[in-house]
Amino acid sequence: MKSIALILSLGFSLCTFANQAEVKDLVADYLLISSAEKHPNPDHCYPRKGQCLKVGCEMLGSFGCDSRSEISQMSLACRGNLSGDCLASTKRYLSSIHRNDIEEVEELAKACSGVYGNGCLQVSTSLLSSMEYNDRGELIEIIQSCRGLMDGDCTRYVCNQLGRFKCDDREEVMAVNRECAGK
Repeated sequence: MKSIALILSLGFSLCTFANQAEVKDLVADYLLISSAEKHPNPDHCYPRKGQCLKVGCEMLGSFGCDSRSEISQMSLACRGNLSGDCLASTKRYLSSIHRNDIEEVEELAKACSGVYGNGCLQVSTSLLSSMEYNDRGELIEIIQSCRGLMDGDCTRYVCNQLGRFKCDDREEVMAVNRECAGK
Protein backbone atom coordinates (compact mmCIF):
# COMPACT_ATOMS: atom_id res chain seq x y z
CA MET A 1 0.00 0.00 0.00
CA LYS A 2 2.84 2.40 0.87
CA SER A 3 4.54 1.67 -2.44
CA ILE A 4 1.38 2.57 -4.37
CA ALA A 5 1.12 5.87 -2.49
CA LEU A 6 4.81 6.55 -3.15
CA ILE A 7 4.42 5.83 -6.88
CA LEU A 8 1.34 8.09 -7.12
CA SER A 9 3.10 10.86 -5.22
CA LEU A 10 6.14 10.60 -7.49
CA GLY A 11 3.90 10.63 -10.56
CA PHE A 12 2.13 13.82 -9.44
CA SER A 13 5.46 15.49 -8.68
CA LEU A 14 6.83 14.64 -12.13
CA CYS A 15 3.63 15.91 -13.77
CA THR A 16 3.93 19.24 -11.94
CA PHE A 17 7.61 19.57 -12.89
CA ALA A 18 6.80 18.77 -16.54
CA ASN A 19 4.02 21.38 -16.54
CA GLN A 20 6.38 24.05 -15.10
CA ALA A 21 8.97 23.28 -17.77
CA GLU A 22 6.29 23.43 -20.46
CA VAL A 23 5.11 26.84 -19.17
CA LYS A 24 8.71 28.18 -19.22
CA ASP A 25 9.19 26.96 -22.79
CA LEU A 26 5.92 28.50 -23.95
CA VAL A 27 6.73 31.84 -22.31
CA ALA A 28 10.11 31.81 -24.06
CA ASP A 29 8.31 31.10 -27.36
CA TYR A 30 5.88 33.97 -26.74
CA LEU A 31 8.68 36.39 -25.90
CA LEU A 32 10.53 35.40 -29.05
CA ILE A 33 7.43 35.87 -31.20
CA SER A 34 6.41 39.15 -29.58
CA SER A 35 9.89 40.67 -29.59
CA ALA A 36 9.28 41.64 -33.20
CA GLU A 37 6.34 43.77 -32.07
CA LYS A 38 7.31 46.93 -30.28
CA HIS A 39 5.24 47.55 -27.16
CA PRO A 40 4.57 51.17 -26.29
CA ASN A 41 6.26 52.72 -23.29
CA PRO A 42 3.94 52.13 -20.32
CA ASP A 43 4.46 55.66 -19.04
CA HIS A 44 3.00 57.02 -22.29
CA CYS A 45 0.01 54.70 -22.01
CA TYR A 46 -0.80 55.54 -18.41
CA PRO A 47 -0.22 59.21 -17.71
CA ARG A 48 -3.22 59.33 -15.36
CA LYS A 49 -1.41 58.71 -12.08
CA GLY A 50 -4.09 60.41 -9.95
CA GLN A 51 -6.84 58.17 -11.23
CA CYS A 52 -6.34 55.51 -8.54
CA LEU A 53 -7.20 58.01 -5.81
CA LYS A 54 -10.24 59.20 -7.74
CA VAL A 55 -11.49 55.63 -8.33
CA GLY A 56 -10.80 54.63 -4.72
CA CYS A 57 -12.75 57.58 -3.35
CA GLU A 58 -15.62 56.89 -5.77
CA MET A 59 -15.75 53.29 -4.52
CA LEU A 60 -16.06 54.51 -0.94
CA GLY A 61 -18.88 56.93 -1.63
CA SER A 62 -19.39 60.44 -0.39
CA PHE A 63 -18.64 59.68 3.28
CA GLY A 64 -15.72 57.29 2.74
CA CYS A 65 -13.20 59.79 1.47
CA ASP A 66 -14.32 63.07 2.98
CA SER A 67 -11.57 63.89 5.45
CA ARG A 68 -7.95 64.83 5.01
CA SER A 69 -6.78 61.66 6.81
CA GLU A 70 -8.90 59.36 4.61
CA ILE A 71 -7.69 61.06 1.44
CA SER A 72 -4.12 60.74 2.69
CA GLN A 73 -4.67 57.05 3.52
CA MET A 74 -6.05 56.35 0.02
CA SER A 75 -3.29 58.39 -1.57
CA LEU A 76 -0.63 56.29 0.17
CA ALA A 77 -2.41 53.08 -0.86
CA CYS A 78 -2.37 54.24 -4.47
CA ARG A 79 1.42 54.64 -4.63
CA GLY A 80 2.77 52.72 -7.59
CA ASN A 81 -0.56 52.69 -9.42
CA LEU A 82 -0.14 53.97 -12.96
CA SER A 83 -3.85 54.51 -13.44
CA GLY A 84 -7.14 53.61 -11.82
CA ASP A 85 -7.88 50.84 -14.32
CA CYS A 86 -6.87 47.92 -12.10
CA LEU A 87 -8.74 49.22 -9.05
CA ALA A 88 -11.81 50.11 -11.13
CA SER A 89 -11.95 46.63 -12.63
CA THR A 90 -12.17 45.03 -9.17
CA LYS A 91 -15.74 46.37 -9.01
CA ARG A 92 -16.64 43.91 -11.76
CA TYR A 93 -15.36 40.91 -9.80
CA LEU A 94 -16.30 41.68 -6.20
CA SER A 95 -19.65 42.53 -4.68
CA SER A 96 -19.81 45.86 -2.89
CA ILE A 97 -19.75 44.08 0.45
CA HIS A 98 -16.08 43.15 -0.21
CA ARG A 99 -15.06 46.73 -1.05
CA ASN A 100 -17.15 49.10 1.01
CA ASP A 101 -14.73 50.39 3.65
CA ILE A 102 -11.43 52.19 3.38
CA GLU A 103 -9.31 49.26 4.59
CA GLU A 104 -10.77 46.94 1.92
CA VAL A 105 -10.32 49.46 -0.90
CA GLU A 106 -6.86 50.30 0.42
CA GLU A 107 -5.91 46.60 0.26
CA LEU A 108 -7.11 46.39 -3.36
CA ALA A 109 -5.27 49.59 -4.33
CA LYS A 110 -2.03 48.30 -2.81
CA ALA A 111 -2.43 45.03 -4.74
CA CYS A 112 -2.79 47.02 -7.98
CA SER A 113 0.57 48.72 -7.49
CA GLY A 114 2.81 47.88 -10.45
CA VAL A 115 -0.04 46.46 -12.53
CA TYR A 116 -0.42 48.08 -15.96
CA GLY A 117 -4.09 48.57 -16.70
CA ASN A 118 -6.48 45.66 -16.35
CA GLY A 119 -5.63 43.43 -19.35
CA CYS A 120 -3.88 40.72 -17.35
CA LEU A 121 -6.68 40.63 -14.77
CA GLN A 122 -9.33 40.36 -17.48
CA VAL A 123 -7.54 37.50 -19.25
CA SER A 124 -6.81 35.70 -15.98
CA THR A 125 -10.40 35.84 -14.76
CA SER A 126 -11.74 34.81 -18.18
CA LEU A 127 -9.83 31.54 -17.85
CA LEU A 128 -11.31 30.77 -14.43
CA SER A 129 -14.62 29.97 -12.87
CA SER A 130 -16.00 32.94 -10.95
CA MET A 131 -15.80 30.81 -7.80
CA GLU A 132 -11.99 31.06 -8.06
CA TYR A 133 -11.91 34.84 -7.51
CA ASN A 134 -15.13 35.88 -5.76
CA ASP A 135 -13.27 36.47 -2.51
CA ARG A 136 -11.15 39.61 -2.02
CA GLY A 137 -8.09 37.58 -0.95
CA GLU A 138 -8.27 35.36 -4.03
CA LEU A 139 -8.68 38.35 -6.34
CA ILE A 140 -5.73 40.10 -4.68
CA GLU A 141 -3.53 37.04 -5.32
CA ILE A 142 -4.48 37.12 -9.01
CA ILE A 143 -3.85 40.88 -9.23
CA GLN A 144 -0.45 40.52 -7.58
CA SER A 145 0.53 37.79 -10.06
CA CYS A 146 -0.10 40.37 -12.83
CA ARG A 147 2.57 42.79 -11.57
CA GLY A 148 4.93 43.77 -14.34
CA LEU A 149 2.71 42.55 -17.19
CA MET A 150 1.74 45.10 -19.79
CA ASP A 151 -1.37 43.15 -20.82
CA GLY A 152 -2.73 39.61 -20.84
CA ASP A 153 -1.29 38.57 -24.20
CA CYS A 154 1.44 36.31 -22.81
CA THR A 155 -0.99 34.61 -20.42
CA ARG A 156 -3.54 34.11 -23.18
CA TYR A 157 -0.88 32.67 -25.55
CA VAL A 158 0.60 30.26 -23.00
CA CYS A 159 -2.79 29.06 -21.75
CA ASN A 160 -4.04 28.53 -25.31
CA GLN A 161 -0.95 26.43 -26.03
CA LEU A 162 -1.27 24.44 -22.80
CA GLY A 163 -4.92 23.65 -23.35
CA ARG A 164 -7.94 24.31 -21.18
CA PHE A 165 -7.27 21.64 -18.55
CA LYS A 166 -3.71 22.82 -17.79
CA CYS A 167 -4.75 26.44 -17.28
CA ASP A 168 -8.16 26.41 -15.59
CA ASP A 169 -7.12 26.61 -11.95
CA ARG A 170 -6.23 29.82 -10.10
CA GLU A 171 -2.80 28.52 -9.09
CA GLU A 172 -2.03 27.47 -12.68
CA VAL A 173 -3.06 30.84 -14.13
CA MET A 174 -1.10 32.74 -11.48
CA ALA A 175 1.98 30.59 -12.21
CA VAL A 176 1.67 31.48 -15.90
CA ASN A 177 1.31 35.19 -15.03
CA ARG A 178 4.41 35.09 -12.84
CA GLU A 179 6.41 33.30 -15.51
CA CYS A 180 5.28 35.80 -18.13
CA ALA A 181 6.38 38.63 -15.83
CA GLY A 182 9.76 36.99 -15.33
CA LYS A 183 9.24 36.18 -11.63
